Amino acid sequence: MKVGVIMGGVSSEREVYLLIGRQIIAQLVRRVYEPVSIVWGIL
Repeated sequence: MKVGVIMGGVSSEREVYLLIGRQIIAQLVRRVYEPVSIVWGIL
């Protein structure tokens, strides 16, 4: 099952949300889930 992980945000919070998103992806059970990174926000 594919799971979208939203990563990013406004510029002042972007790095925090990217880090949290990476941690969520690392914790997903790969046998059950196929994580898909969704990066958004102002660069």
